[in-house]
Amino acid sequence: MNLVDKDAADTNPSNETVFLYSIEISKNKDEAVIPLTINNQFPVQFKLDTGAQVNIIPKKYFDLITPKPTSKRLTSYCGARIPVTGVCRLSCSLNLDLIKLVLNIDVATSQVPHLKEKYKEVFREIGKLDGECNIHLKDNATPTLYPARQIPATMQDKLKTELSCLESLGIIEKVVTLTKWVNSMVMVERKDGSIRLCIDPVDLNKSIKRPHYPIPTLDGVTLKLHGAKVFTKLDAQSGYWSILLYDDSPYLMTFSTIYGRYHFKQMPFGIISAQDEFQQ
Repeated sequence: MNLVDKDAADTNPSNETVFLYSIEISKNKDEAVIPLTINNQFPVQFKLDTGAQVNIIPKKYFDLITPKPTSKRLTSYCGARIPVTGVCRLSCSLNLDLIKLVLNIDVATSQVPHLKEKYKEVFREIGKLDGECNIHLKDNATPTLYPARQIPATMQDKLKTELSCLESLGIIEKVVTLTKWVNSMVMVERKDGSIRLCIDPVDLNKSIKRPHYPIPTLDGVTLKLHGAKVFTKLDAQSGYWSILLYDDSPYLMTFSTIYGRYHFKQMPFGIISAQDEFQQ
């Protein structure tokens, strides 16, 4: 339930859209449902929801309260419109003390080394997802070529080492032919001093046709965690690199360095459609 300030509630426009989490009949004992006596007359089971802006009650009780007509629109979590019979203000008071802010979670890390050793083939290299990924360009795409950016002398050895490492893993390869697109390179330094190579495809991104695959939202994922007590966090290391590029798509990912041109054979970070392809 939401506590709504009376003055603030009275100033709201009558035709506003308000939010309701869900309407469901369930015998799930894990749900936060409590009885409340409203107007000192009758008990009603209320489902507690800190995200809802309104509450609903059974119509058999609602008709006893003399509701007022309203033009407010009621919307469920999924966006469906719910018919509104009327509104009323009820008097109820209860110290619930049910919501707690959790600042830390106990993490079991003792098994991590053992698991890495037992399943070392999983942690050994960058994996590869099934399927092909082709980058499609708009009809009016205009290729651009960027020269290599200057790198500080203190970072050049790290760059050379990272290029050699990615080449040995099959993530990138040297380009010796002419390409229509050449992107700038970006180096991101990690906390441990190592670097991550990305491309800066500012012009290429403007020309890519995105597949617009739906991405899960935090609210949607949170709903699925209801009742969960044990959580596991898995890091898909360099996840985009597990997407293989086919046909001419790798040559769109060509980037320039002080050591020559390379292109990504697998999806690099920085591409506008990478999150759609990875989720799909």
